[in-house]
Amino acid sequence: MPDTRTGHVYWGFGHWDFEYAVSDSEGLSLLNGRYRGVPIIGKFSMPVIRVKYLVDGGRHDWRRDAGTGAGPYADQIHWHLGSDHGLQRISNRGNEYVAIYEFLVNSVRWLEMGVYARIGAYHIYQAWYLNEEGIVQPHIWSKGLTINMDHTHHPYWRLDFDIDGAAHNRVWRFDDGQGWRFYRKEANDTKNMRTRTNWLVRNERTLNGAWVLPGPEDGDPDGFSGIDMAVRLFRPDQDIGWPFGVNGIGFSKGEPVEDADVVVFWYVAHLFHHSREGGDAWHGAGPTIRAVVPTPPPLPLHFSIDVRKHRDQFGGEVTVTGTGFSPGGQVKLSYLNIPRRVGALYTGAIITADGNGKFTNTDYFRCVSRNPDDAFLDVEVDALDVKSGLIAKAYTSATIWVC
Repeated sequence: MPDTRTGHVYWGFGHWDFEYAVSDSEGLSLLNGRYRGVPIIGKFSMPVIRVKYLVDGGRHDWRRDAGTGAGPYADQIHWHLGSDHGLQRISNRGNEYVAIYEFLVNSVRWLEMGVYARIGAYHIYQAWYLNEEGIVQPHIWSKGLTINMDHTHHPYWRLDFDIDGAAHNRVWRFDDGQGWRFYRKEANDTKNMRTRTNWLVRNERTLNGAWVLPGPEDGDPDGFSGIDMAVRLFRPDQDIGWPFGVNGIGFSKGEPVEDADVVVFWYVAHLFHHSREGGDAWHGAGPTIRAVVPTPPPLPLHFSIDVRKHRDQFGGEVTVTGTGFSPGGQVKLSYLNIPRRVGALYTGAIITADGNGKFTNTDYFRCVSRNPDDAFLDVEVDALDVKSGLIAKAYTSATIWVC
């Protein structure tokens, strides 16, 4: 699946459910996304990275060959495989063109989806990082120099929110000391770092929503790209990528957006690259999006799993016992963070809890690593109660996977 330009991802036992596509001009996009069953994403994409050097390249970019100026450029990521203007295989993500990778941070499960593109001298990694707590982080990583001159990359993310569906969505702005206000008409705006500007896209009927929080490396507007965000009414004829060349965003007709299928929410970062750092220094930027939906019910008091291991020279057995599950219900197990393995391992076993909601399951694993340091990794074991949707977690060291 990862080598295809489109696909469907159902991840984290249903925490996130979405489609993805690498379009002809908008990079890696997420579409029709739900978090814990609540619609959040209509279409998230990155139609353009506008690039501005200190000195323009002039007509037909004639100064570039002399190294005295370059651009401006409107870089886009396409589904074109190979060469110095196309997608590259990602060596540390299974050598795929589209990365799908799971990992743990402070016991929270994350999913990374990304594509690695060459655009001339530039190396671009465009990624989406999602976690089981409702976070989406659009991120761009960039390195490379067209000429030895300071320049700024301005990625434009197009975030078409459909919070609980397309209708009744509104964009709010919050600043410390100033409080709340919402956008009545289509507008461009900038953040204020002193008042810690945040935005909230909310369905005014259900009150479910999503925060948009500026990233710490997202920089400041300049004379070339003078905004941090824009709010637009959704129009099907404007879902066409980036038709503005090297120029700034248009699409505005001053129409009301206070309780509609706004939202297209455009987010802009400003990623500065000092030429003295050379062409091999990676730089990154991007906001954090945090879904606001009803919290799941607390786990029952006695709902838990216990993990025991028995090691031999070739690997060993992992025995998982559970209690507090749905009596007679099905249980699915997965293992995350196994050494040398990309993503989670789903054993495929469908376990049936007994009449008291208990189960015991044993899986045999062969060792996959000879690096003794890997034995100190924490492997997460998850048990999904299919009927209730609740997940019990436990952690164990990776000793049986290391020989």
